[in-house]
Amino acid sequence: MAFWTDEFAESLCFTAGFQKPELHKLAIRWKFDSKNEIGAFLYKIHAMTKTIPEECLRGAEEILGITRENGKYCLNWPMKVLVVKRG
Repeated sequence: MAFWTDEFAESLCFTAGFQKPELHKLAIRWKFDSKNEIGAFLYKIHAMTKTIPEECLRGAEEILGITRENGKYCLNWPMKVLVVKRG
């Protein structure tokens, strides 16, 4: 499931018999030499066989955001870490 909400994660943990999870947000920025590398990376990591790398790049620019810093293209990819304990 893409883009879990905190509430969904909590309900999933409860249903599976875990305590309320600790949720931590991570601001991950992947660095690439070119924008084309970003499109190819996303295309391959998600096995996007029904599209092309250029469309993956376009989606990344619109949804995640791409910046340029110190000669590198940085793909913003926020993630969450769930720390759970059995109830």
